[in-house]
Formats: sequence, structure tokens, C-alpha cells
Amino acid sequence: MSSGKPKPIITEGIFDIKGVGGLVYTSILNKEGFIVTGGTANISGAEVLREARGATVVRNVADPANEMVFSRMTREIAIAVGDEVEPLAIAGAEEKVFEAAVGTKLAIPLKIVRPAEFKAALKLKAIGPALLAAMKEIDVAAAVDKGSLEIDTAVLKIPVGAYQLYLQTQSAGKYQRNPAQAKAAEDDKTASEKAAADLAAEVKKLNDAKAPLAAAASASAAESKKLADAVGGLAGLIAPAQAALTTAQQSQATAKAAFDKEPAKPELKKALEEADKTLADATARLKSATDAKDAVEKLAAAAAEKSKKDAEASAAAQKAAADATAKSSEAEKTKTAAIAKAKEMVAKDVTATFYSKPILFRIVTAPPATQPTTKPTTQPAKK
Repeated sequence: MSSGKPKPIITEGIFDIKGVGGLVYTSILNKEGFIVTGGTANISGAEVLREARGATVVRNVADPANEMVFSRMTREIAIAVGDEVEPLAIAGAEEKVFEAAVGTKLAIPLKIVRPAEFKAALKLKAIGPALLAAMKEIDVAAAVDKGSLEIDTAVLKIPVGAYQLYLQTQSAGKYQRNPAQAKAAEDDKTASEKAAADLAAEVKKLNDAKAPLAAAASASAAESKKLADAVGGLAGLIAPAQAALTTAQQSQATAKAAFDKEPAKPELKKALEEADKTLADATARLKSATDAKDAVEKLAAAAAEKSKKDAEASAAAQKAAADATAKSSEAEKTKTAAIAKAKEMVAKDVTATFYSKPILFRIVTAPPATQPTTKPTTQPAKK
């Protein structure tokens, strides 16, 4: 701590802790954000300033009452501020220094706040100066939010002075470490379960649609192949028909030339007529084969286009189903993690130790006893 009186943190809007018995504690935040606590007192007319050091437990032990607890000094004192509400809070009914005269009984009213499910009866044990060790435990009925701490200064032989104590108790109940996070985890669980169910339904829908599309693509491919084969077969008929037509044309030309030279011969006329008929038949056969091929080619082209579209639709359905299945798998993992997180955050049955806020009290010198005022007795004069 720097020299000079520390600046109370109350001036910075945080807190100012003051003790009793002539010693004043003040706390400030240093530049690093740590708490620096010191005390000032007037000793023999001189103001004394001392810095308080923090301490921490090196490791936990199962039974602090019977096992040595190892501790060490710390370089700084740090505090943390959270939004968690105490599941069971015990404090004096008023934030003040309670006062009583030496040799009398001091009654300190208590308030008990139970926002969580720690509603059981309590036994409060006072911990503080050794003079309080003989105090009996204080019983507080179940679900009650008030109590009373009585300190018999005569029985406990508590001299004049300023003192501090706190109350300790154990209670069983359900504890949820962070209700806000627990609610968020439950909301995430609900959302992830819905997302997983929606994706599972989508996968089923896509898988159901996939089979008909695959069947249609298969049928279209078969029809396209059938028509393509037919085109090939018709193309095979055109070449012979063309050759027959060429032969018929040559025969007709020869027959015509012969008939033109000797038109009077009836056999040449008959030969020309037969050649003309053969040429007409060959021409008709070639045209029929060509027309049939052209028609089937059109059908084959349409079938090929349909087959292509059906194949693309089937492939798209396969991909959509595969993508949805992958997403569904990830959603199931997310759901499993969310369920585990929500289960981890759920309120659990615990038995916990609770401590009250510090309770300050002062024992003062009893006021001097007042002497009764008596009037002098007057005796009648003897005659």
C-alpha cells in the first residue's frame, strides 16, 4: 500500500468497510483492479496505518476440525461479482452494531431468506471469539424466515469491547448453480430436439421421394435406349434400300434406252414397265425407311432429354437426401450434447454449509446504578 491514508472506496461508489473498537478499515481498488485493504488506528496519540494481507487455503481437507488446514498469504486480494442468488441467506435483521451493557443479555433479531428449496429446520452455530464457544445452537423451524440470537454476557463472561461473529449451519435442499444458464440450457435442449426431429422428418421425406425418382430415371433410360436401338435398326435398313433403289434406277434406265430404240417390240415395253414398277417400289421402300427413321429419331431425342432430366432429378434427390442425412446426424450430436448440458444444470439434492453475514456487536460498561433517594425520618420531640 502506498504511504498515506488510503482513499475509501465509497467515494468511487463501491463500498467502505468500517470496523469497531477504534479501528477503521478502508478499501480501495488499485490500478490493476485488485482490492487493497488497510486499517488505521490511533495508538498513544499516533495514527498507525497497516495494510491487510489476503490468505488462501492451499488445499481442501475432508475434516477441517480434525485435519490441519494448510494456508498461505496472497500478494493481492481479489473479488468477483456474480448474479447468483444465495439459496439460503442469514443475517442480522438490521445492518448495525448491536449493543448491550456488560452483564446483561443481548438479543439480536435475525432474518433468514430462502429463495431456493432449502426450507428445512436449521441449527445455527455462532462462530467468532473463543468466549462464544459455549453458546448453544439456535434452532430455527422449517420454512421460518426469522430467528433470534441471544448472547448472555454474564454467563459467557464477555467483557467490554467490540466483537464480530457469524452463524454457521448445514441444510439439505435442491441447488441449481445458475438458474439463468440452466434455463438457457433447457431452451437449447428444446430447440435442438425440435431441430433434430424436423431434420429427421425431412430425411424421411427425401428418402421417400428418392425411390420413385430413381425408378422414373431407370424407366426413362430404358425407353431412351430402346428408341436409340430402334433408330440404329432403321438406319440399317436405309443402306440396303438405297442400294436397291440405285439398282432399280440403273435397270430402269437400261430398259428405257432399249425401248426407245425399238418401241415396236412388246417385250421391251413389258421390260420397261417392270423396271418402272421395280423403281417405284424401291423408291417407296427407301422413303418409308427414311421416314420411319426420322420419326423414331425424334422420339429417341425426346426420350433422351426426358431420361437426362429424370436422371438429374434422381441425382438431385440423392444429394438432397445425403445432405439432409449429414445435417440430421450433426443435429443429433447437438441434441445429445444439449440434453447432457441441461441434465448437468438441473437442480440437484445437496447438503451444503451456509454462513451468515458478519454480525457486529459491542459490549459497553453498565451505567452507574442510581441510588434511591430517601427522606430523613423526623422523630417527634420528647417532652
